Amino acid sequence: IARQGIAPRDGDVRRLLVFLGGMDGDNITGVVLQALSEIDLPDLAVDVVIGAGHPKRDELSQLCASMPSVTLHIQTSDMAGLLTRTDLAVGAGGSATWERCALGVPTLALCVADNQRELLHEAGRGGIVYAPDIAPTDSVALAVHLRALIGNAGLRHLLSRNGMDLIDGQGARRVAAVMQSGGITMRQATRADSRNLHAWRNSPEVRGVSNDTGEIAFPDHERWLEGVLASGSRILLIGEHDGVAIGVVRFDIIDTAALVSIYLVPGQIGQGQGQNLLASAEAWLRANHPGTSTLNAQVRAGNIASQRLFERSGYHLESTHYCKGL
Repeated sequence: IARQGIAPRDGDVRRLLVFLGGMDGDNITGVVLQALSEIDLPDLAVDVVIGAGHPKRDELSQLCASMPSVTLHIQTSDMAGLLTRTDLAVGAGGSATWERCALGVPTLALCVADNQRELLHEAGRGGIVYAPDIAPTDSVALAVHLRALIGNAGLRHLLSRNGMDLIDGQGARRVAAVMQSGGITMRQATRADSRNLHAWRNSPEVRGVSNDTGEIAFPDHERWLEGVLASGSRILLIGEHDGVAIGVVRFDIIDTAALVSIYLVPGQIGQGQGQNLLASAEAWLRANHPGTSTLNAQVRAGNIASQRLFERSGYHLESTHYCKGL
């Protein structure tokens, strides 16, 4: 509910949220406040959240009271509201990372426990948090990085957008869909699928996201299908659930790499099945072609849904292809 109406953060930082966990045994909250005191941002409103059992509660209460525009929240019941109102956060690398991402909050994340190190490393690589490799107790280094992030609107917008794309709040729905459906099974296409494949490929929904948006004549389609079925390096799979077609995946294998293309059949688009279909096809490929070690994908410019599908499925952008007609 809190996510409704929220767009990726843009513009200046007018409000900052500081939350390093309910207990924060090492009082990293105090370190962050020290770093903020070294940055000249008189118009910045700061919300500081701690738990009722924070070991330095009284000390932090006095410190926050002495700092203009700083509000201390103890054991707040309005965490979602604070997250939706803030422009930037400083936080730890625990499970709160996913809450901030879901609400589009760009974050400078600090590793305050060993079990957070790998999570922050991968989250930083994925562009969903800003996670500088500094000691959480180093207020001078923290001030440098915080000042830099506040001054970089483009980076903050990117972190916000990437976080919202990856953690979209629909995980429970997807898990329920998989549990209810029993999963997607993959089978190789045959000549008997020709009519269906032709109809699916020529549907406006599929053509609209294809590299070739034109309709394909049935004789041309049949020749293409014959070539695919006869090829030892091209694999055409149909994903089904309880006998109902979900989508089509093709792998073009060259040495140890495979180029993947995918589409959902009309009627299945928008049902959250794309990632399940791709994962099922990848599992089929691993089992039947174990020599394949790399998957590549080409996405038409403007096809945001496919871009997000591949990004959420662990693919990363390596290059951009430009084209010009003469």
